[in-house]
Amino acid sequence: MARFSLHAYPAWRNQARLGTSINSLPMQSFGKSHRIEARTLAGISAEVATFGQRIATDHSGVSFGIAVVIDRRDRKPNCFDAARQSGALGTDTWIELRDQEGNPLPTTAPAPVVPDAAVV
Repeated sequence: MARFSLHAYPAWRNQARLGTSINSLPMQSFGKSHRIEARTLAGISAEVATFGQRIATDHSGVSFGIAVVIDRRDRKPNCFDAARQSGALGTDTWIELRDQEGNPLPTTAPAPVVPDAAVV
């Protein structure tokens, strides 16, 4: 079972005439990092959702992303890099969209889904 660290950092999406970009401050963080163990991408995604919900509750109104860092000696699950790059792990769920002046814009994205702990 691979071990990972989850870190929340300030991030936001900028909306411009030519498209959107993500700005972040990865050297800053919200709260303590969280250590997890997971075998599958679904397990990692569930842990990211739980951690993100906790950060969103503790730091209300803050736009942030989550970094998933694998421990040095562990092996990544199959397709980990592709899932992280495509957004399938849910690490960008709490990044808000802003206009060119930095004002939050409304979004139509659904609220993050937190898995039920009782479901196996």
